[in-house]
Amino acid sequence: MLQKYLTPSRSHERPAEEVSEELMGIFIESSANNRINLQTALSQQNWEAVHDIAHRVKGSAASFSYSDLSKKAGELQEAIDEERMDEAVELVNELLTEMGRVLP
Repeated sequence: MLQKYLTPSRSHERPAEEVSEELMGIFIESSANNRINLQTALSQQNWEAVHDIAHRVKGSAASFSYSDLSKKAGELQEAIDEERMDEAVELVNELLTEMGRVLP
């Protein structure tokens, strides 16, 4: 009888596995889009866009425990903030490579 009261009864609640799979799908799709947008921003030398994308990648990667990806994105943000553009170009390429490792 106690189990009746401990089990969620609302039909809109989903098991954690489903939510995790859904969130991972969103992360993968977002990462793929960020990768394309990052390549475009680099080709146009749009450093503001590169910085914004790196910021998004840093946060989302950290949320899914992709620490290397998050760290690389943070290094890129810092290089742009400090106007180390030659290093930023190299870091964009490294970030793109790291993103490719994460994507299926």
